[in-house]
Amino acid sequence: MPGGRTATALLADLTDRRFAVLDCETTGIFPHRHDRILEVAVVVARADGRVEDEFVTLVNPGRDVGPTSIHGITAADVVDAPPFVAVAGDVLDRLRGAIVVGHNVRFDEGFVRAECGRFGTMLPVFPSLCTLGLASALRLGAPSRRLADCCRAVGVPIDDAHSALGDARAAGGLLTACLRVACDQGIASLADLGCESSPDGLHWPEIPRSGRPFPRSAARRAAAEHVPFLARIVAALPHDSTLSGSAAGYLAALDRALADRIVSEDEAAELLLLAQSYGLSRGDVEALHQRYVAALRRIALADGHLSDLERNDLDAVARLLGVDAYVNEKCSVPSSPASGVASPAEDEVVLRESPVDLAGKSVCFTGELAAVIGGTRVAREQAEALAAAAGLVVAKSVTKALDLLVLADPQSMSGKARKARAYGITLLAEAVFWRAIGVKVD
Repeated sequence: MPGGRTATALLADLTDRRFAVLDCETTGIFPHRHDRILEVAVVVARADGRVEDEFVTLVNPGRDVGPTSIHGITAADVVDAPPFVAVAGDVLDRLRGAIVVGHNVRFDEGFVRAECGRFGTMLPVFPSLCTLGLASALRLGAPSRRLADCCRAVGVPIDDAHSALGDARAAGGLLTACLRVACDQGIASLADLGCESSPDGLHWPEIPRSGRPFPRSAARRAAAEHVPFLARIVAALPHDSTLSGSAAGYLAALDRALADRIVSEDEAAELLLLAQSYGLSRGDVEALHQRYVAALRRIALADGHLSDLERNDLDAVARLLGVDAYVNEKCSVPSSPASGVASPAEDEVVLRESPVDLAGKSVCFTGELAAVIGGTRVAREQAEALAAAAGLVVAKSVTKALDLLVLADPQSMSGKARKARAYGITLLAEAVFWRAIGVKVD
């Protein structure tokens, strides 16, 4: 690498330089096709590592979120997040006038350019530095070019890997380490590190900052504070019951409404009317909800093992019903609460049956599956084979003739999910589907 000047010259070159470390979590790897940004972070720092500003937000991609197992973001996390156009000003204002840095910076830059292009905004050619390239050129001794390995090689901590802010902070630390190594190696200038000078007269689009980021913590907090529709309908019921007797009809309707692990306003209204027609009180419905979750727990623990999918499914249902779902392999499952509205046998019958008759039905899958069998995550091809073995007809796409769409993520915004909802096709959450066809997941 050229080194015609001294390390002091490189240090002088770094004086007053501002670096904007950019990182994006995305639905995939093709920014100019169908993939979108899910989360974007910018850390503004100086060459010595001093952080001047940080920005991070989730982004609603308007489509499915891709591999949640990698980035940890679910459709529920981004359903209330802003689209990229709403936060573009927050991102671009931090990139303006800075050297843009990233670990494989062309990837992150490409996604930001593609997102801006979607609303008619073109970005100038700006100076950039790639820490992936620097780590290789400076021979840091990392076993691979992965960000975590490069950081580890120079003693830079990395927390919250595969989150945009965590990776941007780590890449910023790696940049500082690389600049120190470059000085030690006698590198003379930023140009020698592959960073071109800023062209004169760069024209940056003027987009005001929104000042309203929606980070992961806000998404989790919103989810925790959200009062589900079912909790609201319970609050609308009278305190006193006018009917004692069976409410198996309510449990059956509840099972159908929860098949996709989402309760729409229409479903909530229907359940409210049904509860009122039975003369059920608030206490009656609360007892039925507790009975429903207890039945789910009994089924999940029947083999003495609770898989991650089963645990997550229990948590999802319990949140919707406002019931405590705490359970583990060692705790005993309490008997159903005493109530005059249903017998234990009735709720178990409802839950043993599928919300729909699956025999001969056509089924399609959408999203990355969460189930694990034999220690390996179930691939789409394996899921389709299991469905076919259970007597279903596997479809590759959603048409009006489709009977069932299995959702790996209940809040999925995939094209398949949008079509299925528009066509009124029955949606089944993944955990419900495996139970319905008798497949036990790890």
